[in-house]
Amino acid sequence: MIKIFDKAHSTNNNLIFCDNFQNREKNLILLTYSPEISDKISQINNHILSQIFALEPLSINDTELEEKLQSFFVELNWQINNICKKINTDEIGISLLLLMTFGNEMYIIQFGRLLLCTLSKNETKIIGSEWKHFSIKSKDELNLLGSKEQDIQVKINKIQMDSESYCLVIPADIAEKLLQLNFTYQNFIQQLDEISQSQNFPYLILKSSKEFSVTGLNFRHKTKIRVTAFLMIIAIIISVIYVIIGNNALEDRLNIKKEIIQEKVKTIDFKKLQENLHLDYGLLFVPARSIKMKKIWSSELPFEVTYNPLFDFKNFYLISKKQVFVYDKGKQIKIWNHSFDQEIIHVNLIDLNRIIILTSANISYCFNRENGEILWEKVSLDTSFYSNNGDLYPQQISLDKDKRLNNSILLFPSISGLILRNIANGDSLSGYSAKDKILYNSEYDIIEKSIYLIEGKNLVRVNFEIKN
Repeated sequence: MIKIFDKAHSTNNNLIFCDNFQNREKNLILLTYSPEISDKISQINNHILSQIFALEPLSINDTELEEKLQSFFVELNWQINNICKKINTDEIGISLLLLMTFGNEMYIIQFGRLLLCTLSKNETKIIGSEWKHFSIKSKDELNLLGSKEQDIQVKINKIQMDSESYCLVIPADIAEKLLQLNFTYQNFIQQLDEISQSQNFPYLILKSSKEFSVTGLNFRHKTKIRVTAFLMIIAIIISVIYVIIGNNALEDRLNIKKEIIQEKVKTIDFKKLQENLHLDYGLLFVPARSIKMKKIWSSELPFEVTYNPLFDFKNFYLISKKQVFVYDKGKQIKIWNHSFDQEIIHVNLIDLNRIIILTSANISYCFNRENGEILWEKVSLDTSFYSNNGDLYPQQISLDKDKRLNNSILLFPSISGLILRNIANGDSLSGYSAKDKILYNSEYDIIEKSIYLIEGKNLVRVNFEIKN
């Protein structure tokens, strides 16, 4: 079984995404790297990750895997080439390494400056691109993903790791330093640590170990395993009974202290809890087994949107400079609109089925949400501190908003798409790639289990599909 031994954290110029779980047969690891440190590279990384999520490589049948990966990277190469030109990166293309593990076997797809080798007690093998003299390669020879304006040929290396062997992924400049130090199976981890003292760089270390088996265990150990399994089955049965018949009876009593408990939980330092109780909080607080973001519909708008979209259980509320437009959520037809003499700088949905709108003339208007009737208007003392829009902003989706989750998650929007992250360790959970530039995003819709985006001139609904 191949497991993650150690890895660096993602930064602005490199991405390390691991869809890797203990004792799962199939796993996926994605690394990207660029010498350019800027938000431009983050846009490219978000696009790559969202495309990987859309492909769902772990669900592809083994007999179709190589063919589908080939066609996928041919298309992705064209997309990255186009994005690099649009955002004007220092160089066209990016380094990428995709690893897919199946037991002790591994599929490897490699582009650019990310190099790989395996290390065992007996030998060190360079996989894919050679390490020696890599620094003198031309830009064409680098083979960056997105660097060529043509259909590329994708080479897929397939290897089998020996038990107790390592797989090392590092950038080319670090590989040359290890070569100069004559690295071996026994000393490469120490040498990497010494290099990292003076230089930050992305890296990944995998280790292949023997799979756990009850064969050969003595009777006492086997008995412990059987007892543990029996207790787990009992716990599952009790949980099912609670969900079926006990939920309503207990809910009222639990709700009394709900708010107090939630506030206390927010203040817990889980890192200290992990140290004291020897827990892996990264595994204990997994938000859900499967989260997918899927576009449900897209509706073209006849006006420019200049404020984050708002909604209630019936309507959308869209702002375009000096106008407010209200649309029915289900039928997506206009119900009413109103024009002002000055630009709208702030909007809020308030109680009693009303909407409050502030303009740059320091006037507040209160409307009936149903028919657009003006209920009152007042001159405000000062509205200069109000922002005229929220643009794109990250948000937390908590258990209060979606009971299907096991723990809160974070949504990070960008102009090119959306990324969901685990609140406990920051790992990416799901992605969505936009066809047009995302200008604004809404809050999470508890009823529809969706978020609404302004993509170019379109209002788009993205649904959250969660399977536990």
